[in-house]
Amino acid sequence: MNPNQSLVNLNPSFAGSNGFIRNQSSYRSSLNSNYSNYTASNSFDAYLKPLKAGIAVSALRNNIADISIHNSFSLSYAQYFSILKGQLKLVPSLKLGSEERSTNLPDTWLPLGSVNQMPAKINYLNVSAGFLATYKNKLYAGFSIATLNRQSNNVFLSNRIIDYHVSYNLKFSNNLQMQFFGRFQTNVGYTSHNLAANALLYKHFLVGVGIGRNNLSTFNLGYRNNYFTLLAGCDVQKRRPWESYYARSFELHASFNLRNKLLRETITSFET
Repeated sequence: MNPNQSLVNLNPSFAGSNGFIRNQSSYRSSLNSNYSNYTASNSFDAYLKPLKAGIAVSALRNNIADISIHNSFSLSYAQYFSILKGQLKLVPSLKLGSEERSTNLPDTWLPLGSVNQMPAKINYLNVSAGFLATYKNKLYAGFSIATLNRQSNNVFLSNRIIDYHVSYNLKFSNNLQMQFFGRFQTNVGYTSHNLAANALLYKHFLVGVGIGRNNLSTFNLGYRNNYFTLLAGCDVQKRRPWESYYARSFELHASFNLRNKLLRETITSFET
């Protein structure tokens, strides 16, 4: 998912980062599969001024070929601490999720004579945490740890994923603002990385490109105003040097963003 359009999924410490209320919806689907492979998510977050804290309510559904289905509903809480006269903010967070995973493995996929031992459905509590440091609403650096309470011997639960990210916003003029973004993710026996550059042109038009592991390239185009953002993107990839690129997946994003009064008066960063 495009991280700027799924901020709470990237790191629960982004809850309330725009100073008021926000809703972000995303849909991602595979283009090179005969099966139904998609991820749909929605997050609503708000900043609670009396508590100097952000809260978020999130839902996610991931469907892999109708064989593995993951449903998640979560609540996030982010506490804001300001130092250096408010220029530096430190934001630890906690996320509690109710998770459901179901499997429907066809018998034709099993070795002859074997029995499917995968549970049809499992429900569990997912405890995650995050931390974010932001300086002058330009530099954002943080990490999140998913499934802190994972039982290492239970392969049916979500993996413990550690996600590191850093981004910097640079304003060249009233008609050009850019964001440079980097991400590094560790999973069980697997790592991935992404680098991206995003631009806001003439205060409204969004364009972005990125690269990732295994010759992955990403592209996105969109429109943004003071309250709404619409964005579409796609991934292309070639797994071997002699292969041609092919479209791997596409994404659609829509968000409503009601920032606090101060942020509404200026061009804000991509993260707010």
